Amino acid sequence: MSTCERKVPQDRYHIAYQIFYLLGCTTLLPWNFFITANAYFSAKLKNKPNLESTFQNYFSVGSMGPNMFIMILNVFLFHKCSRFVRMVVSIFMLLISFTITASFVLVNTSTWTEEFFIATMIILVLISGFGAMLQGALFGLAGMMPPRYIQAVMAGQGLGGFFVCIVSILSSVGGSKITDSSFGYFCTGIFAMIISLLAYVYLERLPIVKYYTNITKGVCFCTCECENECHLNSTITNKEDTKEDDKQEKEGETTNNNNKDINYLRIIKKIKCMMLTVYITFLVTLSVFPSLTARIESTWTDQNKWTESLFVLVGCFLTYNLFDYIGKSAVSFFQKPTNERPWLLVVLAALRVLFIPLFLFCNVQPRLSNIPVAFSHDSLPIIFMALFAFTGGYLGSLPFIYGPSMVEPHEQEITATLIVFSLVAGLTSGAAFSFAIAPNV
Repeated sequence: MSTCERKVPQDRYHIAYQIFYLLGCTTLLPWNFFITANAYFSAKLKNKPNLESTFQNYFSVGSMGPNMFIMILNVFLFHKCSRFVRMVVSIFMLLISFTITASFVLVNTSTWTEEFFIATMIILVLISGFGAMLQGALFGLAGMMPPRYIQAVMAGQGLGGFFVCIVSILSSVGGSKITDSSFGYFCTGIFAMIISLLAYVYLERLPIVKYYTNITKGVCFCTCECENECHLNSTITNKEDTKEDDKQEKEGETTNNNNKDINYLRIIKKIKCMMLTVYITFLVTLSVFPSLTARIESTWTDQNKWTESLFVLVGCFLTYNLFDYIGKSAVSFFQKPTNERPWLLVVLAALRVLFIPLFLFCNVQPRLSNIPVAFSHDSLPIIFMALFAFTGGYLGSLPFIYGPSMVEPHEQEITATLIVFSLVAGLTSGAAFSFAIAPNV
């Protein structure tokens, strides 16, 4: 037995934490860039009014369909592929997709609007598929780390949305033409992907990441400075002891391998409330955001920058992403209800459905139904959005903190992936449900 101590490597300068934060931003960056570029796509599709009024719905379904398919593969098949390959390939393909999208900004598509829309949908499908691959691999990695790292990923997702909104507002205010502002907007996404790719490659080299990923596999990661001494001490044994130890080791490995078989039903039984909470939370969110909430207009009669574009950017997207980020960050300081009362989380998530009628009674335009505008002041939909986003961010993050702690160490990676699967299933269901809500207002 070695006399040296094996210590957990330190996250020096919190570099690993910051990279997880950055990669969390990256997972939802493409989706946020697309849904926030409302003015750009409206301008591109103005020759086809039917597409201009419903493209957000198509974006939601076109995004969540492949997202769901890839997540199913991610749960059952992708773990057989190297995590490094999944991460690098997905970020690289997102980079390529962003480059193509930015190039479309400089092309006049007025004579082939439908073809442009189809090409955009294909790009969105690719972005969604590779984004899902990235998200599943990243949450799987974070699930093997201490809880603060998976919280960093969740908070990073919220910060990514907030960052995109700030870029969108600056582009809208600073650009004299929609092409100028949109080109700079999408180029920012390209730069973010390059930084994320380099950061991830560095992350895998950090000792703390190697330590925790090896621990979950049952492999010891020695960080002591006396490795040679350990090796010498371990080899100075007699032959009989060595044979006996080898026999016991083989028996132990066999037992260990049997114990480490992944039983999906057993894991789901343990975390079913966590999965259901995430599913309901994101089902409600995507039912109205952004397909309905992006149609809420200012009630001011004056035509200015606020009423034409900034109200939607600030009141809908900026408010949502800011308070979503605050909600996701809040789980670092406050975690109630606890995982000892998991059904309470499900009930709280279900209560968020009350936000749907609140948004329906706001100034949604164009208005095709007889539903009256009960909340006519500009501040009310912003307040509703702030509460909607905060509760979604908070309730959507807690299960990711609780889930991995409710299972065995070797089940943590697949547990995090299963919860991400619930998230994507909720988003997909919400996107489909949005077609039943938005067109009938």
